[in-house]
Parts: sequence; C-alpha cells; structure tokens
Amino acid sequence: MNQQLWTLILFFILTTLARADDSIVMRVDSFQSVKQSIATARIADKYPITMGLKFDEIRCYDNVGFVTGWYIYDKHQQKIPLIGLYHHGFFDLFQFPPKRHAALMQALRDKTLQTEDLETAQEYLERLEVTHPWTAPDGRVTDRSGTWSNGDKTLAITQFEWKAQFAPENNFELVIEKANRNPHRLDLLEAIGQAGEYRITNGNLACAFLKLSLTQIAPTKAGLNVLLSFSRESRRCSGDDGGYFSLKLDHSYRIVARNGYITYICDKRGAGRDESGADARGQRYTVVEGQYETPRNPRMIGSFFIKNAAIKVETPWPDMTP
Repeated sequence: MNQQLWTLILFFILTTLARADDSIVMRVDSFQSVKQSIATARIADKYPITMGLKFDEIRCYDNVGFVTGWYIYDKHQQKIPLIGLYHHGFFDLFQFPPKRHAALMQALRDKTLQTEDLETAQEYLERLEVTHPWTAPDGRVTDRSGTWSNGDKTLAITQFEWKAQFAPENNFELVIEKANRNPHRLDLLEAIGQAGEYRITNGNLACAFLKLSLTQIAPTKAGLNVLLSFSRESRRCSGDDGGYFSLKLDHSYRIVARNGYITYICDKRGAGRDESGADARGQRYTVVEGQYETPRNPRMIGSFFIKNAAIKVETPWPDMTP
C-alpha cells in the first residue's frame, strides 16, 4: 500500500515538473539602442581630435536632445568626457569637473535631466560647439563651423568629418521564456514588417509612434499562435490607427505566417465586441464606420472572430492591411 502511495506521489511530482518545463511565458520588450558615432576634426587647424558621441532620440516635436561621449587629442589618446545638447542643426558639448559630470550623467539615466540644466551651464572646463551645414533662404549652403573654448580663449574647430554616424534605433522584441532554457528574443519590427517605418524615427517628420502589446498566445500542433495588438499614433488624429498582428510560430519559434488587420481609424472606424456573437468560432467582433460622427447609428462594414490567439475574418472590410 505504501509503495503504491509513493508511486502515485512520485508520478504527481514528475508530471508537475514536466508541465512546468512545458510552460511558456511571453512578453513584449521595447527599448532604444544607440550606437556611438565617430567624428574627426581639428582645433585651431593644427590639433587633430577624435570624438565618440551617443545621441539620444529627439522626441517627436521636441527641438533638442541630449548627447554624451568623449573626445581625445589624437597625440595623447586620453578620453575627455563630454555631455551636452544637440539639434538637427548643431550640437553643444561641455567638459565639466568630475563630480558635476557624474551628477549630470546620473540625472540623464534617471530621466530627470532638463535641457535648461545645460542651456544655462556655467563652470565648465571646456566647450565645443559645432553647427551643421544648412541652406539659407537665398539658396546658399553654409559651411560646417565650430568653436572650442575654455572660458579664457576661443579657437576654431575645422575639418569636421563624420567617420561613422548612427541614429537611435527603436526596438520591440517578443521575449519567449521557458523553464530551464535561455530566453528566446524575436525582433518584432522585422516580424510584423514595420522595421522600415519605425526602426529609426528621429528624422521622421510624420513622427508616428508605435505601441505593441501581447494580447493572446495559444499552443498548436505546429507551434504557437501569437496575437499582438498595435496602435500607431501621430500628432494629428488622421494619422492614428490600430488593430492586430497575428503570428504563427513553429516549435523553434520561427515565423511561418503573419497577418495584420486594421480595425480602428481615428474618427472613422472602430471595432466592438459582439456580446451575442461568441460561438464555436470564437469571440465575434464587428467593425463599424462613422461611430464618432453618428454614434447612435453606426454602419457595420466587417466582422472577425478571435480564437486561440488567431483571427478569422468573417466579412472583410476596406483597408484591412497595415
């Protein structure tokens, strides 16, 4: 009897562990990666220098962003730390005493640093200003110019040249975690075909902003279904839309199929759950037009079902594809 009891207990433990090994947790990580840009120049046309600079993203419709890095006199190869501001037309860099520099860097990491902290900077040791070429109203293109100063003297920066210049890159990753295995990270911008539009938005005048979130996951015989909801926001309502991306992954987490569906367009279209429509096909949703203009009498233009992290379209609607 005792032997049978212990056998049952052991079977229960092993079954529980097996299920734990099979459990999968997913999440969406979003972050920004900034590669170091390298430039060379001369101070007073005779002291060659090299700069290594990292530019934070200028947020949509902001004018100024932060830049950090260093510069060296090529003859001495000793890095001098820098922090400052940049615009699409200039950058303004400062070398501060070590304690002041450390405090500013900590404020930048804590996201409490304000542009005014550097626009009115005093007690710096060195300052480097560079203005990029621009086209004047008469069509004349100005030269790139710059100055170095230490409070007592000012010298020209000449022969400025970018050797490697990188804009901040936006990243969205689907992180797949399974017990006793290293997390698997899937590049979502590539997976949903939006990398060209949203990987680099720093110079994008449209300034569209993408949000991705995990809605559902479901195991299948072939692998996994993953349903993501998305919204694309801009300054103007006419540029806002949203909906879903549906991914099918194999057991190695490779994408074997994907589809996108726009269910919402600002002031024109929205999707609502049809409470009477849930059946074997899943939860039914209706896509309506004019819900803001005529909220009491919206016109249904399409419908779809969500089941097992997949979308099945019942009635197609115009402009479905993102």
